[in-house]
Order: sequence, then C-alpha cells, then structure tokens
Amino acid sequence: MNKRILIVGIAAVVASLGPAAAKAQSLPPYAQPAPASAQQPPPYASGQAQLTGRVAWFQPFHLQLNKGPHIYLHQGTVINPTGLTLEPGMPVQVYGHISPDGNFQADEIDLLPPPRIRRARYVPFPPDNGPPNGAPPNGPPPQQQ
Repeated sequence: MNKRILIVGIAAVVASLGPAAAKAQSLPPYAQPAPASAQQPPPYASGQAQLTGRVAWFQPFHLQLNKGPHIYLHQGTVINPTGLTLEPGMPVQVYGHISPDGNFQADEIDLLPPPRIRRARYVPFPPDNGPPNGAPPNGPPPQQQ
C-alpha cells in the first residue's frame, strides 16, 4: 500500500512538472525576437539624417560644413535661434533628408553652444618662510661656534 501511494505521488509530481519543464527549454531572452513595435527603422531608411560640424561658408540656400556634403536649404528651413545669420566657424547641427537626386536638404539648423574650455585652477605657492635650518636668505649659512 505504501508503494502504491509513493508511485501515485511521484506520478503526480512528474505530471505537474511537465509544463514547467517545457517552459524551461524555451529560448533565452537574448535569443527571442523583439516585438515588432519595439523595432524602429534606422534614420537612413526613412531618409532622415543629421550632420554636425562647423560652418565653412554660407550663402542664401547653400551651406558648407568643414566636413560632409554640400547642404541645400529650402524655403522653410528653420535656423535656431531664429534670425541668426550663419557665419564661418559656428558649430551647428543640421537635420534634414536626402532628396531623390542625392542632395542633402536641410530642414532645421541648430546653433550649438561653444565647447567648454577647461582652464587650470590657480593654486598659489605656499608662503615663503625663508630657507630651512635658519640660514639667512641669499646669504652664507650661519657659522657654528
């Protein structure tokens, strides 16, 4: 009788572990595909792009950075801060898109803050209390008698 209860108990435990054992063999989290809503297309897939650099030259509807392609501005390109006239050397970030003919069209140009210049902290020299051992400043050492 005790054997029968033991066998029924073991069978019940094994039956209850069946679904848990199947779940334990599923894919680890890093191997599971991300949900479709979490995957965003890269910027170049939608034609949106961003360039950062310093203004090399600027004319109405044309901008050249110190690096990167020639940039075309269109009626409605936003320049922040509003009313700013771009000048050579200004650090800017340009948001725009690649047009069908392959040109970069600027939709927004933002002036970036100048880079922070780290300056050395001034540390004064300690006060001069004279030479060690009681020697007079700029003189011969004291004679011992």
